[in-house]
Amino acid sequence: MGALGKSDSLDTSVTEDPRAHAKLNLATTVIGFLVSIGTGLWFTPFLVHKLGPAAYGIIPLATTVVSYFSLLTQTLSSALNRSISVALAGNDLPRAGRAFSSALGGVVLIVLALLPLIAILSIAAPALFEVPDGEAVATRALFAIVGATLLFSIISTPYLSIAFGQNKIYWNNFNSLIQTALRIGLTVALFSISANIFNAGIAILVAASAGVLLSMLSARINSRGIGIFRPSFHREELRALSRTSSHVLLMQLGTVLTMSCEVVIANKLFGAYQGGRYAAVIQWLLLLRNANMALVVLCVPTILRLVGEHKHAELISYTRTAMNWSALFIALPAGFVCGVSPLLLTAWLGPHFTDMWPIVVVQLTPMVFTCTVLPLYSISLGTDKMLVGGIAQLILGAVGVVIAILFGWQWGMIGVAIGVNWSFGIKELVFTPAYAAHNIGAPARTFLQPLVTVGLLFVLVMALSWGGGQLFHPHNMIQLFYVGVGVACIYAAIGFVAFRPMVMGALATLFGKRAPAAAAAQQA
Repeated sequence: MGALGKSDSLDTSVTEDPRAHAKLNLATTVIGFLVSIGTGLWFTPFLVHKLGPAAYGIIPLATTVVSYFSLLTQTLSSALNRSISVALAGNDLPRAGRAFSSALGGVVLIVLALLPLIAILSIAAPALFEVPDGEAVATRALFAIVGATLLFSIISTPYLSIAFGQNKIYWNNFNSLIQTALRIGLTVALFSISANIFNAGIAILVAASAGVLLSMLSARINSRGIGIFRPSFHREELRALSRTSSHVLLMQLGTVLTMSCEVVIANKLFGAYQGGRYAAVIQWLLLLRNANMALVVLCVPTILRLVGEHKHAELISYTRTAMNWSALFIALPAGFVCGVSPLLLTAWLGPHFTDMWPIVVVQLTPMVFTCTVLPLYSISLGTDKMLVGGIAQLILGAVGVVIAILFGWQWGMIGVAIGVNWSFGIKELVFTPAYAAHNIGAPARTFLQPLVTVGLLFVLVMALSWGGGQLFHPHNMIQLFYVGVGVACIYAAIGFVAFRPMVMGALATLFGKRAPAAAAAQQA
């Protein structure tokens, strides 16, 4: 209903190969990763030292708790990305417009429904969680501010999908980079006046506000005739979005239970101080997982389009290659951090964090497998077969929370890390590859090889890093950086010798070219 502008004709950009823009997407993603690493290495210690572990812990706690409401954003984003990508795969711009305008109408309703819930949560936060003495008012303000950023994120969701559906992910990467720069720059400026939780929240809010405006600007430039300010409700599109969203919601509920509850459990079981220490060291898990996810996103539009075009042979080859790339990427930083974890925590946060190194190892070991299987979720999403996976994820999430609490009572903070991360990691090893293969009628073993590869690479890097730490005894971040460069050089040499076909195929995938196997499959 008015979702399209004057020109309903199909723009040539819509019919571009799904691998178009791959180099720019990759370049901006790599820049984003380097910025994330750099800011993570500096910004987390900056906050911990300025606020103290207890007060610092309130920031990731508020972000984690409010993120539970972001399930609506994630489910809507996944469903909308699928609808727009499939519509563009079939050169159906009118359908893409209807999906967008219906999603925008849904966003308005979601924001109105969440306003009172966020207000209640903000008021009750000091009673629900362990907070430092004298920080009750600041905690309420922080929860309200983080809640407002969530609403901004929900509003941005449909607008971000416009660039995503055309594989112009670099627009969204630019958005994230600008938000990061604003948040960190404003935090430093405000902390020069007064270092407190409230000022940290103000910086978060301003950055999120800018993110909304940038997402609208991106959508306006790339809209190709889609009316981006016209919310409406198309029955068929809403039904399709609702069906896909409900299945994705089950999946996301399970994911949140297993991957986003650690900070909350640590806060409730061990208090604000220990919870803050746990929140600080978990930043490595979040940083590496988010960086890997940003790289995997580069492959998602292509996977969705290959599903929509029913090119299963090329889809399998492309997805395997995407998994191999994910394995090659994540094994290096995760193995290095685990191998030098006592030295890293001492140099990064101080000697009073050294004893937390087993938690880092327990968290990152299963993470390498969960990151490797990420491309498989796009197959299940593209085929719109996520119900069974969502139910399995939800059940596993509930079990993981119970195990984390029980292990936490028995073994302390490392018990929480084991219960949450390993329950999810085992599921990703056993269930996810077989489920994705089943959804396209392929044998259950189709996607297992990259998981073996990432396990071998991770152990190799961890051993090299431990050896480097024992040999050179680095005492600061600069010395650790040199050890890391040495490990990376050895890793690259071994990779090109022992895994050359896999490395070349992964590079081809990232740069938007067909891997040799995929090209042969298509010709056949």
